[in-house]
Amino acid sequence: MVLASAEKEAIKNMYSKVMDAYGLLGVLRLNLGETLLHYLVLVTGCMSVGKIQESEVFRVTSTDLISLRIDPSDEERISEVRKVLNSGNFYFAWSSTGVSLDLSLNAHRSMQEQSTDNRFFWNQSLHLHLKHYGVEL
Repeated sequence: MVLASAEKEAIKNMYSKVMDAYGLLGVLRLNLGETLLHYLVLVTGCMSVGKIQESEVFRVTSTDLISLRIDPSDEERISEVRKVLNSGNFYFAWSSTGVSLDLSLNAHRSMQEQSTDNRFFWNQSLHLHLKHYGVEL
């Protein structure tokens, strides 16, 4: 379905910008007994650490978690998750050509096969919610 530009503008005007981000890591689901919390996990800070083939590799330096239920008391529940994500131990690759390097595969395997090595796909569980709704990852 292709929308006319007037229709796109009408839809766009219904929403407001929350923040700028370098990327979306996915949706974090926290099960707290009978309560299930959902957060969008955004990369809000990153640092280039090099280039492999046509992709630039970035270290995640800061993230922001946006509660999908807007409850300020949730902040203390996610503070430890935020510390882990901001530890500088997570990376992602980006390419302006639209075909980014899969960091979960070594160079030899990435040339032979297209499937991700789930042992190194650290944010795979964050992608499940998006895949469920048909978001192209």
